[in-house]
Amino acid sequence: MQVTFNHEHHQQKQQQKQNKRHPKKGRGGGGNNPLVISSPPPKQSQFDVLTKTVLKVFLKTRWNAEAKMLNLSQMKDSSDLREVSPDFNALAFCTKLFNVIGEIYVPMRLESISFSDNSITTLRHICTGLKNCEASVKNICLSKNKVSMLTEIDYLKPLNLREVMLNDNPIATHVEYVKHTVRKLSTVEMLDQVSVMQIRQELLPKLPPVAGGHKDDGLDMLGNFAAKYFKELDARQSETLLDAYDTNAIFSFTVDGSVTIPSLPRATNLFSFLLKNSHNIKTAQCRASPTQGLRKGRLKIVTFLLSLIFPAGFTTLHDSLAVDMKCLGQKLIATIHGKLTLRATSSGSSSSGGKNSNLTSTFCFDRTWILNPNTGGGEWPLSIMNDVFHLRSDSSNVMVGPSQNAPTPATPANPAPTTTTTTTTEMQMIQAVQQATGMTAERCKELLINTGGDVQASLKKFSEMKDNIPKEYFAQR
Repeated sequence: MQVTFNHEHHQQKQQQKQNKRHPKKGRGGGGNNPLVISSPPPKQSQFDVLTKTVLKVFLKTRWNAEAKMLNLSQMKDSSDLREVSPDFNALAFCTKLFNVIGEIYVPMRLESISFSDNSITTLRHICTGLKNCEASVKNICLSKNKVSMLTEIDYLKPLNLREVMLNDNPIATHVEYVKHTVRKLSTVEMLDQVSVMQIRQELLPKLPPVAGGHKDDGLDMLGNFAAKYFKELDARQSETLLDAYDTNAIFSFTVDGSVTIPSLPRATNLFSFLLKNSHNIKTAQCRASPTQGLRKGRLKIVTFLLSLIFPAGFTTLHDSLAVDMKCLGQKLIATIHGKLTLRATSSGSSSSGGKNSNLTSTFCFDRTWILNPNTGGGEWPLSIMNDVFHLRSDSSNVMVGPSQNAPTPATPANPAPTTTTTTTTEMQMIQAVQQATGMTAERCKELLINTGGDVQASLKKFSEMKDNIPKEYFAQR
């Protein structure tokens, strides 16, 4: 009998044996091998589908439509949930639970929910779940659990609750439990079925009476408030500063036109911007639109402070603070005076030759605040309703950068005594600037000082700022 050898069939057999010994990596374990069938994509976990179904059935039995309440007390011990193993301290379970709640009960305007007696040790996953499913819950019961840390209260803050119950938890035995909770949760009216409105009133800062508006206790409180405010401002802590202002606060900013511009990188552009945005009623721009320079709302105020007045590229230091105050009923009028040190964070400038001493300049500032007691709780005892910020020169520390064009004068062997008399050359420079600008001789002299005695630089600076210079700076014609 004649036997025919099929070479192609033999190769396929050999390939099958090779694949069994060394399967190729790839989709389905078979790579590009046509003899290996790829596995289908995984389907949704049957356990997740079962969990969701069981939770829907259970929650339906715990829903009170009339009270718009879900009662999940002793859920961990329910015999109907053995397949689910409820654990409110686990993210996986809370994610599934609040997915169902958000799908079914949030549209039904869920208002109250109880998690009592469920061995809860942390409120993190519960509060995150309620927030993520956008539940507008006003009342929450967490009694008979194992919450022990005061820091757990922070998780409840974003929920804007009206009533909280945490009785029969270790946290409720803490000596600061009630005061801490009232301070942190500004919207809560009832805690453990007791009104906290009287406690909240007692926690308000004690302002001195009208007749004694300069008492030391009020000044101490204002001094501490101001010190904290400027510390947070120098650290650029925007979130903390937001809490220092009332939601509808009003802010205005003015800068003295005679402020010395130091030779800092970007300083000339910064000052030109500040002068342009100054709410100075002496300028034609502000007289034409009196409310144009006002900032309304705490977000706009803090943004203006940190992004525009003190932008990136500069650091600030507020010190030498002097505070004064007067009480008018529940309102407090405060004035704060101090020094502001402005430093450029980049190294050197074209006009300073990169010397660090020319990267810093000091100004004076005045702040006038109208404040109210902070009824919302939190770390600030007062809330700024109105803020007026004025920036002016520090006459004791005028720093002027050297002129880019003027050569460094040689020091004579026997220098003459320093005199304040204006020389003939200086008078000629002042007259040249005065003729070109129309400003008074005094203002022209200040302008020349600020630009290091450079007439061309003075005229350029005047051209940049002339639309915002008060009219009294000009000579009467």
